[in-house]
Amino acid sequence: MINARYHLNRAIHLAFAAVVATIFLTDHQTAAAADDWSVPVLGATSFSDLPERPVPSLDEPLDFAKALDRAFVRYMHFEKAEQRLEDIALSAMLDPETAFAYVRDEIRTVPYQGHLRRPGAVLAARGGNDHDKVQTLASLFRFMGYDTRLVKAPMTDDMAEAIQLNACRTAGQGDEQVWRLAALQSETMVRVKGRAERSFSALQDTLLDTAPPDPVPIAAEQSHIWMQARIGRDWVDLDPALTSNEFGAKPTIAGEILTDPVAPHTVSITLELEILKSGKLRTQNILTQRLSVPETTEQPITLFFGPATDGVGRGIGEALGGLIGNTPSMRAVMMIGERSIKSQPFATPGRIHQSTDLFQEERTETATAMTLHIRSEVPGQAASEEERVIFDLLSTKQREAIAEGDIPDTTDIGEPQMGQRYPAALESMRQIVLGNGGLSPRLAALRMSGMLLELPETLQQVSVGRPDPDAMLWYSWIASSSVAIASEELIRARPTTDGICVIANRPRVLISGMQILPNAGVVNWLDWTLDDVGMAGMTREPGAAAAARLLRVWHGALQSGLETEAILTQNGAPNGSIPPEKGSLIPLVGKQLTERGYEASKDLELGFTVVASEDMSADTWWRLDSQTGRADARFAFAGNARPFFPKPGDGALRSGVADAAKDYAEMLKDSKKFDRGTQRAIREATRAQDLAEKQSKAMRKKPGGGNEYTIVAINVSLPVALMVGAGIGSAIIYGLVYALGN
Repeated sequence: MINARYHLNRAIHLAFAAVVATIFLTDHQTAAAADDWSVPVLGATSFSDLPERPVPSLDEPLDFAKALDRAFVRYMHFEKAEQRLEDIALSAMLDPETAFAYVRDEIRTVPYQGHLRRPGAVLAARGGNDHDKVQTLASLFRFMGYDTRLVKAPMTDDMAEAIQLNACRTAGQGDEQVWRLAALQSETMVRVKGRAERSFSALQDTLLDTAPPDPVPIAAEQSHIWMQARIGRDWVDLDPALTSNEFGAKPTIAGEILTDPVAPHTVSITLELEILKSGKLRTQNILTQRLSVPETTEQPITLFFGPATDGVGRGIGEALGGLIGNTPSMRAVMMIGERSIKSQPFATPGRIHQSTDLFQEERTETATAMTLHIRSEVPGQAASEEERVIFDLLSTKQREAIAEGDIPDTTDIGEPQMGQRYPAALESMRQIVLGNGGLSPRLAALRMSGMLLELPETLQQVSVGRPDPDAMLWYSWIASSSVAIASEELIRARPTTDGICVIANRPRVLISGMQILPNAGVVNWLDWTLDDVGMAGMTREPGAAAAARLLRVWHGALQSGLETEAILTQNGAPNGSIPPEKGSLIPLVGKQLTERGYEASKDLELGFTVVASEDMSADTWWRLDSQTGRADARFAFAGNARPFFPKPGDGALRSGVADAAKDYAEMLKDSKKFDRGTQRAIREATRAQDLAEKQSKAMRKKPGGGNEYTIVAINVSLPVALMVGAGIGSAIIYGLVYALGN
């Protein structure tokens, strides 16, 4: 499906080139100037009311022509702003000195270790460490026809300090148009800042009596990497790490040719199953994937659950039994791009599984808990790991009793909350977005435009009862990735504090989840599972560590505000659905801590300060690292999240969907609705769309593989309403907000 979508997106790209002139003449509003994202003044206690953000009406048809035109305009903005290797080479007239100067001067060198970004991500971020930056330069020179090789030498203290001090030279130069990709309008971003200021004010009060540690600049033992290019008969040294480095200048330290690849940053995703067997709790990993971040970023990753089956017929026959008792086992399915990875089968939660061992003795076992572990590894640094509970059927007292040797009666184990056919926790979908600080707004804008162009046919397929599962997953992931890109831009938009700036120096992981709960309807959430950031511009000057700590607290507050407003926007929810926090934060102890469940107690065990205000609900809290300033808003259901429970009439897709479908069909036939350039873009994209559909159908006919199992999982274990709501809901809401302008 991804290959098919590449052809579609490529056709859209070619069509856009012909309509640039007409698109920029369409009626659209220019976003207001970027706000000031500096760390707030300490001690502020009075805050202005949050402005009302425009909420699209779901009862009225979407102005498709306006939404499409603005999506095209946004794409062309990023097409100009985000350079590609071929653009740089041609603008440099294939001159090596000009190309070297561009990479040296226009791309800042960021202090992190290992391989985090490929050249496209370096260009999107306009930043990378010396290795990733020089790899970009090498790719550019190879494009121009030169041979290249990499060289390494020990990093000197002077070089490390120079990189630190120069890494913040473009801090604060954000692009508001990136936030529009996630349908976050000017008023919405003001609300993000307003929420963050309230949280920051409360959080910083908890730091008054704690001293931060001394800052430690980048390690001098790290290798420094530069490039040599064969120009004529000579190998010429080219080091773009610092703006003071000249073309062809000899390094002060002799280096050696780099023969082994630099270790990449990785993210491991593991599903751990806990079972009660013979009176003992045992855990086993049923699915593990270790992903190279540079290679996997920009690929859609989706996790869901289905019946343990090897074929469509068996899966549907097994699932249509209709009762949990007729479903002996299930498995998790993780889709990474076109690949489909299946977990080991596991007993359906709530069902007792009986087996016979080698000695013909009967044993019983039941699944009691499942946990999702996300772990990031950075070369030369300690790993970061977070876990999220998917289901847990044992109480704290039961676990303590089992640990002491008591064997519980299986009938005393909690029953899982049921969904339509399976446990509700397994009738769920999680979109996983890997971030490296270089997610591409240009690609995101292209995907969004393609989604809008495909929407009429998608709505038609849904109306006749044949929703395309690949399209539903794709639309949902596009919406999730747009939030991740908006978050990265919020990092770039922050100016320095005492010469220090925030940088994305390790993998970041966003999980966007959705499931149906019997008593709450559809529940969706945004969860920055791994969200730590680094600091650049660090020195040993007094006050540097304190400034860095406040920057981290401010980052956590901004992330919470962004999560809240993004989830409200994605649901088309009213402004007052999640009121801003107010009041001071106090440490949680005793009952206040235990009533928030396992996660809050685990945060305390890990060394975090766990705090909440009186107006926060009993399942929400903040965790704060008083030394580094890392702050996360937490929710018992999904971790570092801002969930939203749609109520009747709040974000539900009502008659507007049917009206929009009819409206789209008419508009595609009515040439008067579009200028000639847009008509041509639609024709070209429609042809590519037909090709994509043919290729998609051909893939599904292949035996085994991801597409076959995707159909099983979506049609059987995931309610159709969930998939249609996730896919079409995202496209409709984003289109409505786009049509509003701003």
